[in-house]
Amino acid sequence: GAEHVQVHGSRSADCGGWVYETVLGTLLGEPTIYDRSESAGHRWVPEGDVADLPLHPSFRSAWGDDDRVLRDFVVSSGSAAR
Repeated sequence: GAEHVQVHGSRSADCGGWVYETVLGTLLGEPTIYDRSESAGHRWVPEGDVADLPLHPSFRSAWGDDDRVLRDFVVSSGSAAR
């Protein structure tokens, strides 16, 4: 749950009728992750492999932003899989 994440910020993308929000945070402990109907699964991957995944278009756009905020956050926080 949310009590296991320290939130550092978020970004929103208007997707024409709904908003896609990317939350930047670090884990405070080992999470229990449950697959839901919205997802094809969950797993940790190295930062360099993210762009090769079949990402949601809005997440792909956020990941590829010129300012690299999301990628830089992941790498600098040590949250990227090794």
